[in-house]
Amino acid sequence: MKKVAIIGAGIVGSTAAYYLSKNSIFQVTIFDHGIGQATKAAAGIISPWFSKRRNKAWYRMARLGADFYLDLIADLQKDGFATKFYQQTGVFLLKKKEKSLETLYELANQRRHKSQLIGNLQLFSRAEAMEYFPGLQGFDR
Repeated sequence: MKKVAIIGAGIVGSTAAYYLSKNSIFQVTIFDHGIGQATKAAAGIISPWFSKRRNKAWYRMARLGADFYLDLIADLQKDGFATKFYQQTGVFLLKKKEKSLETLYELANQRRHKSQLIGNLQLFSRAEAMEYFPGLQGFDR
C-alpha cells in the first residue's frame, strides 16, 4: 500500500483524496488545520469563460477544471454522497462601460461550443439591471 499525504482539505485536496481513496493501493491522509480561506473565498467563482487573459494554456486548464465539476458531482452521487453543495446558479457581470460588457458577452458566446457549463447568456440594459436588482442603484458612480 502506498501512503499519500494531502495538505489542505479545500476543493483540490478533497477531490484528490476522494479519487485516490477509490483505489485500494493508496492509504490517504489529509492534513488540514481548518482555517484556510481559499475554497471558501472562491466557491462561487468557477467561471473562467469571461476571462480576457491571452494565455491559452491557462484558459484551457481553467475551463477543463470548471467542466470537470459535473463529473465530480456525478461521481459523488454515484457513490452515495450528498451533492446539495453544488448549484449552478449563473453569473452576473457588471461593467461601467456597456461596450466592455458586450465584448465579454461575445467572448463567452464564442466559447460556448467547448464548454458544457455555459448556460443562457443574456445582456441587460442598465435600466433592466436596476429593475431586477434595486440594490445596484449608484453602481455607476
